[in-house]
Amino acid sequence: MRYLLIFLYFQLFIVGCKKKESNIKPTPTNSSIISFNSNLTYGTVKDIDGNSYKTIVINGAEWMAENLKVTKYNDSTSIPYVSDSVAWADITTPAYCMYGNKIENKDLYGLLYNYYVVNTKNVCPKGWHLPSDQEWADLTSNLGGASLAGGKMKEAGDYHWIGLNEFTSNSSGFTALPGGVRDYDGVMVGQRYMGYWWSSTEQSADFTYVRYLHNDAHCERSYILKNYGISIRCLKN
Repeated sequence: MRYLLIFLYFQLFIVGCKKKESNIKPTPTNSSIISFNSNLTYGTVKDIDGNSYKTIVINGAEWMAENLKVTKYNDSTSIPYVSDSVAWADITTPAYCMYGNKIENKDLYGLLYNYYVVNTKNVCPKGWHLPSDQEWADLTSNLGGASLAGGKMKEAGDYHWIGLNEFTSNSSGFTALPGGVRDYDGVMVGQRYMGYWWSSTEQSADFTYVRYLHNDAHCERSYILKNYGISIRCLKN
């Protein structure tokens, strides 16, 4: 997976150059200022920790409109928190982290989870589940295909997404945020530049399919190692 790291750092370099040329607003740290689509009607769902999330119906399917930030499974069992990068790189059991180990990143962008958390199948609120690769494909297809869906899914504006967001409308209400990733070496990269989300579909014994957004209108499919830490969105049963 070294190629994925190279790709991520290349994206950071390119977008960083764009940032120097623009007048980027400072990053807010309060989750209440997430810019949802005011023209749409959102629902709500709570997790076992009591966190409340906005939800949005897209073509008959109800999705969370915020990244998951729960610290327990829905049976109240705690998920282990791993802050140390060396420990994260070696772990092959469920774990979550906060980007930069900062609580404000949890509040705004949600938590980053490895696939071993996902594979327990009870991290989402009861009555909800982690979307499969096919359910992600259905979402992007309904939003115009992979080359257009990202712009309709991303939070509008440049408070949280840095870069080329002229294609961004959040017309779907999905309100995707760039929570970044924790790679297989335990290094955290990409917050405000990219968002990655797990599917429940394994590509092989070591890899799982994901969807990711960068600073364009695309919503791309890929697969990554199971010990990566990335975001979770849940889908109602």
